[in-house]
Amino acid sequence: MLDFSKGYEVSRWNTLILEEIYREMMQRRENDSDCYLPDVSEAYVIGLLRQQLTESREQWAKWQARWNEEKGTIETPEEVSLRVLNADDKRKGSSRLRSRALRKLDTRRRTVKKVIALKTEANAEDLEAWKYFGELVEELGVDGMSEDEEAVEKIGNVTIPVFKVGVCEWRAPEITEYLGYIDKETRNEAIREKGGANPTPHIRTQEPSKTQV
Repeated sequence: MLDFSKGYEVSRWNTLILEEIYREMMQRRENDSDCYLPDVSEAYVIGLLRQQLTESREQWAKWQARWNEEKGTIETPEEVSLRVLNADDKRKGSSRLRSRALRKLDTRRRTVKKVIALKTEANAEDLEAWKYFGELVEELGVDGMSEDEEAVEKIGNVTIPVFKVGVCEWRAPEITEYLGYIDKETRNEAIREKGGANPTPHIRTQEPSKTQV
């Protein structure tokens, strides 16, 4: 059993266990022809084991009962489970929002690139404006993409999935307008990738976006 108490990083007990794990790994590599372990230094392997030790300790610490300030008592096992599960749900939710922001950035980049190519070929008057849109998208980056919350909307008798787009309070209104031009072209049949799924409708709201600069 590992020592997860304060000072676990320099615990002599943990060091002995990690060294024993290393010796067993090396013995297995020597005796088992089917066991492939790369020829790396002991320090490298111990470093990986210590990294795993740190991650294991973090998981262990999450499940330890904490002082509940509101109740003035130590958390019950049920309260510990609720706290950990809520934290995991929040983390997963943030990860999903970030992934959608990344996809939105990639889509806008590809749209602008295609429009610029078409505008260049046609020597269009608004070519310079689209070049500016491209620079704007790069300047905003993923943190400048307003995050979308999944939702459903009922249209007539049909319920469809939608994304509700929050307001980036720090972003100038005209930038939102420019990004709207890009998004409109994304839905253009001449621009949209062949075989691509129809984009999910986006509904703008007055709720602040969770995007942080």
